[in-house]
Amino acid sequence: MPVWVCPDRVAAARALRAAHREVDVIVSDDGLQHYRLARDVELVVFDHRLGGNGFLLPAGPLREPLSRRRDATLVNSPYERTLPPWPNTYALQLTPGDAWHLDNPHLRRPLAQFTGVKVLAAAGIGSPERFFATLRAAGIAPATRALPDHYAFAINPFADVQADAILITEKDAVKLGTWRDARIWVVPVEAALDHRLIESVVEKLRGRPPA
Repeated sequence: MPVWVCPDRVAAARALRAAHREVDVIVSDDGLQHYRLARDVELVVFDHRLGGNGFLLPAGPLREPLSRRRDATLVNSPYERTLPPWPNTYALQLTPGDAWHLDNPHLRRPLAQFTGVKVLAAAGIGSPERFFATLRAAGIAPATRALPDHYAFAINPFADVQADAILITEKDAVKLGTWRDARIWVVPVEAALDHRLIESVVEKLRGRPPA
């Protein structure tokens, strides 16, 4: 599956299509507010905080009002909760897989093997607690370190950490390019989508010609 990275989503889509003419569906991360980007389906993902206080940035967490029309809403939460009464709202489940070693991605270890081990869980994502809760649900009792969102990892923030293993997200792993720590393991996740959502999206795309 080809992946294109570019702040200009329109340029990215055009470059991807030029390089891979066989592609007929493009999924754009953070594409909602790129209004020049034509779209057939709009999906909005919330974490357990949902709409927060309901205000737009900077007074609240939202980039668009909750009233904004969209085709479906997904709620990604590690906690059991009732879905909000919004139209076309579905639960998004992220299931962790076997951790892989940062220095040797072929070396894999089931999360169950980290129980009873001195573990630090660290995350530089929008909601680090979501990652920590996922690990706790897997039976791990880690110490935790929440880093700022989009943390750059220019230097090793774990040099002072007394731990046998450090678990991080895949989002953070791609930023660790200039230094290494043999204790770091990366925890991948796989998204499970409601079959009704999949059927709805496929139906909307069926028969649509490539741009």
